[in-house]
Amino acid sequence: MNDIAKKFQIDSAKAAHDENRYQVLQHNINTYHDLLQSNHEIMPFLSTLRTRAEYIKENVINNLEEYLKDFEKAFSLNGGKIIWANDAATACRSIEKILTERNITSIIATQSLEAEEIEIAQHLRQQNIEVTHSHIGNFINEVIGEKRSNIAHAAFHHSFEEMAQLFHQKFDTPEDISPEQLMDFIRSHIRPHFQTAEASITGVDFLIAENGAIVLNGEEGDQLMASALPKVHIAIAGIERVIPTIKDLEIFRLLSEYYKYGREFPVYENIITSPQKSNENNGVKELFLVILNNGRHQILNRINQRKALYCIKCGACFSVCPVYKSIGGQCYDSIYSGPIGTVITPLMKGIKTYQHLCYACTLCGRCSEICPMKIPIPDLIIYNRYYINKLNAVPQPLKRRSAFLFNFQKSRKKMNRNKNIKNYFLRKIWNTTSDSFSDKTFHQIHEEGIE
Repeated sequence: MNDIAKKFQIDSAKAAHDENRYQVLQHNINTYHDLLQSNHEIMPFLSTLRTRAEYIKENVINNLEEYLKDFEKAFSLNGGKIIWANDAATACRSIEKILTERNITSIIATQSLEAEEIEIAQHLRQQNIEVTHSHIGNFINEVIGEKRSNIAHAAFHHSFEEMAQLFHQKFDTPEDISPEQLMDFIRSHIRPHFQTAEASITGVDFLIAENGAIVLNGEEGDQLMASALPKVHIAIAGIERVIPTIKDLEIFRLLSEYYKYGREFPVYENIITSPQKSNENNGVKELFLVILNNGRHQILNRINQRKALYCIKCGACFSVCPVYKSIGGQCYDSIYSGPIGTVITPLMKGIKTYQHLCYACTLCGRCSEICPMKIPIPDLIIYNRYYINKLNAVPQPLKRRSAFLFNFQKSRKKMNRNKNIKNYFLRKIWNTTSDSFSDKTFHQIHEEGIE
């Protein structure tokens, strides 16, 4: 077992016994499901929308190179500049070069999974470039010193009471501060940086191949300001973000917003086709787009698993996952945690190193039921396990323990043994600290009931 797997085991065991964290996650998950159920207008059309979106994405991923070429041509004609980044290091160096060539020393950074994936903020700070996070969730995580725990909601694992106490300690805000007052304080802390930042780094929700447009959706308005006020705008998008046409945006926008927030439309949407033109007074002077691979080709090249690239990063699968509910998302050592992270993180970052994530799943199937893109996540996890076995990456001790347990479970006589004997072997073989077997097996209870 490597150090990353050991850390996951320790952190997940600790998180599973954190009752407060469990209650916070349950509360936030229940609130999320209440939002989904409250939108009665869209619910009758979900099945049709999901089927249509799956069909479109299947076509895009199977012809990804052509769609990316079409997007590049249109985006370049509009005046934008594209940087193809094969890995995180290339992306960071390219962004650093853009900033240093223009003597830019301060930037504003909005919420972006890809930016967090390549750790661009940490890289730029090492080059003495000031980075301010404008998204409230990211700002809170930075104050706490934590990474996001949910693919869609940066501070999903915290309650308001925890945040209020933290800000009281860090910024001497009132202990009895209200949610509205706390948000006002954060905004007042962030807002001046928009006036002084010379460049911005944002994420991208969708790339539109037909007209070379980039789409930024948000609930706070920071992306709108970040893409308009500074003189240089750098957007970062994974290769899977592309969709064919502006008409298709209607479907993906609706599904993304519904499965993220339970609503039909984003609070703010910005569709950018070019930097400021000669006859315009507003907009950024220069527009750059970093299109990121960073291991995504490892998913694309596996025919059986490329459906994982259909993901629109809504986080719906997190809300039904029993593993995520128990341990949260910060144990995964990846921005992409939860059910979909169990599939893509080992493929993107190395299946031998992250093979332990492939077993952090009960294969209950609820994630695939709620997924707006109908991604068969349990099937993809099974394929991951198949590749692990094919690579002979499963440690021999784990193989021996699994074989012992399999043979034990095949024997009714062994399964009906005294629970103390079974619990002893369970602790000895699997290194558990708690008893898991009850006094009687289901078979024994069933037999007694018949008599």
